[in-house]
Amino acid sequence: MKFPSFIGVFALIFVLEGEPFSGSIPAMRSTLQNHLNMVGACLDVAQKPEYHAVWSGQTPTRFGDACTELIKDYAEINKKAAQAESAPVGAGDAKAVAETALEDAIHVLSSALVVHFSTTGDTSRRAKADLTPSSVARLRSQELLTTAREIQDLATGALSEPGADGCGITAERIVRFSETIEVFAKVLTHPRSQVTTRGALLNEIGKEVARFLGVLEHLDRLVLQFGVTAPGQEFIEAWRRSRVIVDLGGAIPKRVTPPTTPAPQPPPA
Repeated sequence: MKFPSFIGVFALIFVLEGEPFSGSIPAMRSTLQNHLNMVGACLDVAQKPEYHAVWSGQTPTRFGDACTELIKDYAEINKKAAQAESAPVGAGDAKAVAETALEDAIHVLSSALVVHFSTTGDTSRRAKADLTPSSVARLRSQELLTTAREIQDLATGALSEPGADGCGITAERIVRFSETIEVFAKVLTHPRSQVTTRGALLNEIGKEVARFLGVLEHLDRLVLQFGVTAPGQEFIEAWRRSRVIVDLGGAIPKRVTPPTTPAPQPPPA
């Protein structure tokens, strides 16, 4: 079983009833990521067929029990790390992303309406659709929502009019606009207590990873007992290498060959 590493930039996705919108947030802290990778590397080694038989059901049994439990717990952390990748930094940040998306959508659709109503000579509806980006940006949340729905109504009414599609007023665009409105509306009404933020998830992952590292330290000491066989010695070396990936000089004590004392040389003749 191959355990994945967590590398790359995290996408900001606020999921409400399965409807996401995207933005960007910083990547997971490198130290936490490296520790996760190291734990995964150790478990990769332990799960290799040539090494699994060395420890599975063998003395010391505590190694096998702890290793098996760690494999299961690490799989759960994989799931939580995936949630952290898609979780928003916080409700305020999610609202900001949805608000920007709606403002942009209003600008695009209202501009199309202005061109269409100018062409048809409908000055009344043109005036309603003539919104500048700065005026939209100054709207409060509920005002923005009301304005968006007014633009939606104008577009729906103009949809079947001659020349509307040539200006970009299409059923597909109106559907996308409606979806953007609904995402913003849900952000406004979604309780903060139900929002699982990325920071909270990373805090939970950090605590679990700290526990994992403590388990690895115990395994580092127990693994030495498998050195009575050639496969066991190979396992120990492979385990040590997986620990050195991140934690140079890791917890497993390395054998040090004492320096040899040079033999005394006879004095020159």
